[in-house]
Amino acid sequence: MAKKKQLKRSNYTDSTKIVFFDDETLHAGLDLVQRHFGITCIDGSESDSIQSAAGVFFAPFKIAYIKVPLEDVKSLQNADGNGVFKYVGRERRHHVSASTPGTLPIMTQTAAWGIRAIGADSSPFDGSGIKIAFMDTGRPVHPDFASRGIVSKNFLESEAQSDPEGIDAKGHGSQVIGIACGPKSPVNMSRYGVAYNASIYSAKVLDGSGNGDERVLVKGILWALAQGCDIINVSAESAYDPNETGPDAQNIGNTVLAHNSVLIAAAGNESFLPNTIVPVGFPANCPSTVAVTATTSDNEVWFKSNAGDTRGGLIIDVAAPGENILSCCPTSLSQTGYTKSSGTSMSTAFVSGVAALLCQASNLRGTALMQLLLKSCSYYPNKDFFFGYGLVEAPQQTTKLLTTAETTI
Repeated sequence: MAKKKQLKRSNYTDSTKIVFFDDETLHAGLDLVQRHFGITCIDGSESDSIQSAAGVFFAPFKIAYIKVPLEDVKSLQNADGNGVFKYVGRERRHHVSASTPGTLPIMTQTAAWGIRAIGADSSPFDGSGIKIAFMDTGRPVHPDFASRGIVSKNFLESEAQSDPEGIDAKGHGSQVIGIACGPKSPVNMSRYGVAYNASIYSAKVLDGSGNGDERVLVKGILWALAQGCDIINVSAESAYDPNETGPDAQNIGNTVLAHNSVLIAAAGNESFLPNTIVPVGFPANCPSTVAVTATTSDNEVWFKSNAGDTRGGLIIDVAAPGENILSCCPTSLSQTGYTKSSGTSMSTAFVSGVAALLCQASNLRGTALMQLLLKSCSYYPNKDFFFGYGLVEAPQQTTKLLTTAETTI
């Protein structure tokens, strides 16, 4: 039996996160924080200065972040916060879920292997009319996207003035957006994108190292909901910690579903199968979010894919190609403007692309679309520890399956 491993790396900021029960306790808790610590929390939905703020709250998610040591907030919770604070924990840091770029791709007459594996190359759907938001390192600047109208915003406080559109320099955001929404006929490469006519919304919430604070990710998700996005892609994760398993991820996922959107997130890449299994990270590790693992061209689980939790739970929902995946990237990283990478980041982008095709084919949104996505996988109705409900599959036609989603998964 493979052993389960917990990561030792620093995965948190110096701030504390408070989750509240409801709107009433949210406001009561913010008042308590102000009286006890002298911090007046700002509304994260109305301010762009959330990283430097001593306190910030996001009312739709019932979450606040304050720059106070965890021990002090727990003391307040024990003294006056019972019945007000539902959960107190550390603010997470998020990291991209992709390996370093691999070999330079060579143009062929056929679509990339991942596109063919999920049947996107034969699907009559292209994502038209569907909005996909990406929480990542920024938007691509690439010839393949020269004619695409990308809506974008930089949520990193230190960059917002100099780069308001959030241009991707690291390459991760370009690759992820390319896989989900790349063109049907790239300029100088084989097809690598799934939903080539979907509308792209890019929120730069991760820095040039691929890292970002939880409050910035939450801000980006809230922005995507305000834009009316149907699908929200998070190709990043914060490592699972059994001591930090509060209701915040579920709050976020439920709120996304309530806004008729779906949150699709990477499981993470810290395992070393078959000997070491690392549990699925945040925010993928909750029922209201689609957790994605990576597969190889041999339809095997990619050896670094995270799975399960410390209790052996079936956390993975779906699988998608994630090894040696072709996509675009900045020319500063590759002279050709294309590269191949591996990771659950890539797999998550495939799933978001397929979700857009299913959304177009069925006109379903939110919970119904999430259920349809799971039902359309190759293994459904049996759920596997490593593969979830199986490999996602692009719709080939509008059928009864694509217009009903009565079964609850």
